[in-house]
Amino acid sequence: AGYWTAIVGKWHLGNWEQEFLPRQRGFDHQYGCYNGVLDYYTRYRGRRYDWHRNDKPIQEEGYTTDLIGDEAARLIKNHSGENPFFLYVPFTAAHSPLQAPKDVIALYQKKYADKALSKKELSRNSTIAAMTHVMDEAIGRILDAIEARNWEKNTLVVFFNDNGGPGKEGTNFP
Repeated sequence: AGYWTAIVGKWHLGNWEQEFLPRQRGFDHQYGCYNGVLDYYTRYRGRRYDWHRNDKPIQEEGYTTDLIGDEAARLIKNHSGENPFFLYVPFTAAHSPLQAPKDVIALYQKKYADKALSKKELSRNSTIAAMTHVMDEAIGRILDAIEARNWEKNTLVVFFNDNGGPGKEGTNFP
């Protein structure tokens, strides 16, 4: 149909098998990880490094969620506009390992401080909230890029989560 297609984020289908990677499955552009559960700062899962652009490993500094949001916004800003595009942005947040920028975690530790939480619950809940906060800001940058191009009336955005509340103690309330 003439669409330019890109995936920015977690592929998690076929993992490392070459014939199952995004560019062999119909995507024109790929950025992010092939697997899940990788460190948000080093992009390692165990001893295996997992961060790529168009099938080539790349080294970048930063928090994974920010990198994903920035790449998606950059692609929108730089798209020619000559043909439609499909941009699939599967964030790794808020999935384990539970990691977020310390300054954002601190915001939520203050927010939850008056609740009767154990130190472990406070740390966990604050980190998950911080991960979601950073993802929300990244989504905002993507939507801002769409608006800057005046494409918001011609763009369909679908947001969904595939994980629900994390772990056995996780909750999906309210």
